[in-house]
Amino acid sequence: MTNDEWEQRLVLAATLQDQGRDCPSCTGTGGWPGLGGGRGPWVPCKACDETGLKAGIGTPLDSDVP
Repeated sequence: MTNDEWEQRLVLAATLQDQGRDCPSCTGTGGWPGLGGGRGPWVPCKACDETGLKAGIGTPLDSDVP
């Protein structure tokens, strides 16, 4: 994961947190950088299946479907 990708995840996480829709395990980021300050592999969040959303809330695109 690049620094830019991580920064984008942090922005999304902040939005989900403000809306009260963030996953409690990853705080809306969808996972976390591996050991070594991000030099390790990306660790996907299993609680939200990398969506960053609370379980049962749906996908980010659900509200966009007419």
